[in-house]
Amino acid sequence: MKELPSFKSTIPPIVKIKMSCETNFLKNVLDDHVATEMYNDLLNNIKWEDGIKSRKGFTRKAKSTRLGYDWGIDLAIYKALSQLAQYSYHIGEIYLNYYEDGNSWTPNHTHPGSHQMVISLGLREL
Repeated sequence: MKELPSFKSTIPPIVKIKMSCETNFLKNVLDDHVATEMYNDLLNNIKWEDGIKSRKGFTRKAKSTRLGYDWGIDLAIYKALSQLAQYSYHIGEIYLNYYEDGNSWTPNHTHPGSHQMVISLGLREL
C-alpha cells in the first residue's frame, strides 16, 4: 500500500515577518507633472476635515481614505512601493494631511506595529 505524504511535509516553511524597517528617502518618485496634477486634484477635490487636535488645538487639515477610492493616490503608493519595497505590504489605511500654511503641523506621535510611508507633494520640501 502506498504511503500518503505526512501532514508535516505539506506545511509551508515559517515565514519571518520583518517587524522594523529602515527609513528611506526617495526624491522624484512621481514625475513633476504627475505630482503637480495630483496635488491640485487633492487640493480641490478632497473634502478636507480638521485633523486630530493636540493639546495646543488645531494642527492641520486631513482626510482618512483607503485603496481604491482615488486612482491618483493608489498610483503614488504603488509607484513608491515599487521603488523601495523588498517585502509585500498590506495597506490598511491611508491618511492624507494638508498643510495649508506655516501654521499647520503634525504633533510628535508614533504608530506602533505599523510601517509608515509618507509621500509629500508641494511646492518645496521642508
